[in-house]
Amino acid sequence: MCRDPENAFFGKPIIVPSEQPCFMCSDYPCISACQPGALQRAFAQKLNGVARINKNLCLAYSGLFCRACVNACPLANEAISVNAAGRPVVNKEICTGCGICEYQCPAEQPAIEVKPKT
Repeated sequence: MCRDPENAFFGKPIIVPSEQPCFMCSDYPCISACQPGALQRAFAQKLNGVARINKNLCLAYSGLFCRACVNACPLANEAISVNAAGRPVVNKEICTGCGICEYQCPAEQPAIEVKPKT
């Protein structure tokens, strides 16, 4: 539940990837764990976020080999892929905003962050 009154999602269920991303489980245990109506199966594949890469923090953009976000993504090579230069690129149309990429990022400060879709 978003507890920040300044956030557009205040009072609604949200994913905080640094604490617990959505693992896109096929049986949706989060739905049965929440109050009735708080989460709905119809919206499970249409989360409200999209991953965004901070190129200044990303190890791959710094010249190091890193594919942690791509390897962790349940939609790897669709929602997030590696370009010809070996750097991750997010496909905003396919990314669900699950946050697994942010959760798995090995950079000191995660270089990939899920932001609300605009």
